[in-house]
Parts: sequence; C-alpha cells; structure tokens
Amino acid sequence: MAYTIYRWDDPGAPAPLNGQSNANTLINVLDACLVNGYGAKAPAGWSKPFTAASQAAFCQGAGSNGFYLHLDASPLWHDKVRGYESMTAIDAGTNPFPTVAQRSELMAPRSNSSDASGRAWLVAADARRFFLWVNYNGTLAQGLGSTSWQPSFFFGDLESSNSADIFNTLISGGLGSANSSYMGYAQNSASNTEYMPRNYAGAVGSVTVMKGTHIPFQGSSQIGAVATSPAFPDPVTGGLLLSPIEVFDASGCVSRGVLPGIWAPGHNLPGNSGDVLTGVNGPLAGKRLILLDVASSTTRARIALEIP
Repeated sequence: MAYTIYRWDDPGAPAPLNGQSNANTLINVLDACLVNGYGAKAPAGWSKPFTAASQAAFCQGAGSNGFYLHLDASPLWHDKVRGYESMTAIDAGTNPFPTVAQRSELMAPRSNSSDASGRAWLVAADARRFFLWVNYNGTLAQGLGSTSWQPSFFFGDLESSNSADIFNTLISGGLGSANSSYMGYAQNSASNTEYMPRNYAGAVGSVTVMKGTHIPFQGSSQIGAVATSPAFPDPVTGGLLLSPIEVFDASGCVSRGVLPGIWAPGHNLPGNSGDVLTGVNGPLAGKRLILLDVASSTTRARIALEIP
C-alpha cells in the first residue's frame, strides 16, 4: 500500500491544527496534502473544485469512484464533513452520505480546545483515499507519542474483490464537539459514524456500515486492545500479528472490502504510539508500519499503518 505520509513537522508543512473557528483548519491541511503538495512532498492527486468562505469540497483522483468530501471549518474544535456522489457547487450535491436525517453533523477532529494551541497531525493519502490522525489534546512536544485522545478520520475507497461495487467509498468520522473516534472500534457493531453512499447492491441511499477483524480471539470491541491474546512480540514469529480491518453493510453483514494499508494488531496494545516496526512474514514481510493510538486515554485502541 503506497501511501504518501504527510506530517505537521515536515519541512514546509501546513501549521499544526487548532480549535479556533476558521483557523488552521483541515481545509488548509488537506489542500496542501491532497491537491498542492508542499516542500519535497508531492500532492496525492485530488482536486478542490468548489470553495466558499469556511468551506471546501475535495474530489477523489485517478482510479477512484470520483466522489466528493465537503468540509465546513466554521465550528470550534472540529470541521463538519459529509460525502457526496457528485457536486455542482459548494452547496449543491447529490446522494449525500450520511444524509442529514442519518447524521446532522459528522465531524473530523482538530483540537479539544477552542484556543490556538497547536495539535500534531498526520495524513496518509493516495489518489483514492486518505486517513487523518490528530493528537487531539496532546502537546506538539508529545508528537505521536501521547496516550490522550487521538481521534482519526477516513474518506475514500476500500480495497474490494468485487469490481462491480463502485459505491464502496467510506466516510468514518466522529460525533459531538468533544469528538469520538470510531476508527478504533470494530467487532460487528454499527457505530452510526461510518457510512457509504449505497449498499452492496447499489440501491440509492446512504447506508451505515460496521467493521470487523479476522482475529478469532478478539473479545473486546477495540482494535489492537485484545485482552486475551498472544504476548508481543509474538512467541512464534517474533513479530507483530496483524489482521485486515473489514467493512460490512450494517444490514445483511455483506462485506464491502478492507481498509487499505490499515491493520489491526492481534495483541493487547503492543508497543507504543509512534513506534515503527517491520513486518516479518506473509504479505507484510519487509514492510514498515507505524503504530498509532486511535481512541481515548481510557478506552484504548491501536492500529498499524503501512508507511514507505
């Protein structure tokens, strides 16, 4: 999975995020990462066809379903987000996901405070999707290593063996001004913060979806927080046990694909947030992965993200 990794501490990167309205928003970060690039980092290949005061719409790039993500940067603490199958203006789109009736306000994180304190961010992106991680109430000095709230956001196409599924674009956000991170939760429970534009059969209308792992001994709902699990490092392979994270229609449990380049550890919070490991067997042999916390300090969850 060849994501480009963009970080707040790259030379020439956009400023760290903060919680002020219209200041250092996700629009600034995504404009640099997805559309224009910065410093030595090339852009991921998206476009930004529509803008207005405090708003922007980004469109997926080559090889994608070509759907749109609308952001509204006017709230404190977070950006409001919604997907659309198509758009003709900043305030005109068809087949939104989620619909307003499903979720009046889905959010992507910036900060847990409305002041100008900077928050570290990381974006992993290609032309079809991106993943956002934010150290929501940590300090810049903590970087990736805080165990405080570390919410995430995902928008884009899943990897699927069903080439006929041209609506397998996922939006995964949070709820409320204090944010909640559902990227870190799995085990076949619809979160009501994760949506696709249509179901597996292509019927018009946004649908809720849910995630699951392939870890048979995972009893908890948190990814990477498996209380009854092998020790880390794994006593057999000497490495990190990993599972794909699969996404299903909440109705009927039909698989829509997996989150590309994002893996579920088969251990109980292995390593530390920010650790970089190398795969030792199977499809990840020789690949580098970074561990990231993706939930709260009390309800912990941890993923492994493929990096160059």
